[in-house]
Amino acid sequence: DDGAFEGSDLAFCGMLASPDHRRHIFTYKHVKGRCVVHSGKRRHGALNITAGERASLILWTKSERFRRTSEYAAKIVRGAHGEETDIPDI
Repeated sequence: DDGAFEGSDLAFCGMLASPDHRRHIFTYKHVKGRCVVHSGKRRHGALNITAGERASLILWTKSERFRRTSEYAAKIVRGAHGEETDIPDI
C-alpha cells in the first residue's frame, strides 16, 4: 500500500484560552478514507510519524461577520493561556 504509515495520531487538548487548554482529551488514530473535522480553537497536533509517509489536506473556514462581534472578542483573548514553555500532557 503506497499510502501506508504508522504513528501520526492526532492529539486533542482543551480549547484555546481556557484553563484546560493543555490537558489531553482524546487521541484519534487515522483510518484510510476518513476525515477529521474539528474546531480550530481546540488545541491539537499530530504525533510523530514512526514509519512511512503521510499527506494531509487541511482546510480552514471562518466567518468575518462573527469575528466582528463582541461575543467573539470575549471568547478569543490572545495570550490568555500564558507563555508556552512545554509540550501538552500527552
